[in-house]
Amino acid sequence: MIAVMHYLRQVNAVLAAPVLVIAILVLQAPIGGSSTPRCQWLRTQLYTSRLPPIIGQNDDAADNEVSTDELEKYVSVYKAMQRNRSLTVDQAATAQGLTIQQFRQLENRVERDDAALQQARDELQAAAQGSPTPSKSP
Repeated sequence: MIAVMHYLRQVNAVLAAPVLVIAILVLQAPIGGSSTPRCQWLRTQLYTSRLPPIIGQNDDAADNEVSTDELEKYVSVYKAMQRNRSLTVDQAATAQGLTIQQFRQLENRVERDDAALQQARDELQAAAQGSPTPSKSP
């Protein structure tokens, strides 16, 4: 501990603060291989701080949420293609007022939204079986 204090006096304290925290936690760790929750927390922090950020991670989740209207357009495109097998995606999307690029962007957003994806699957499965669309219960 004396060596750490000597180090702190010679180096900028802001840069040395993490070293001090690690030294204190290491000195408090029990001997014999078992670890305390603090040591486990420190180990987790050390490993996760080195990980690169997830590529494409978007913290603004509101941009990825699919509105009810958008989901209905998405489902309507697929329902139209179910009814008429000769219909292309471009034709079905155009009938809903979407370009193929807008539809593909919407499709990607639906695929990232688990709840919207499940609802779309349920509606399309019900339409394929000829049964009424399951309604949501509040």
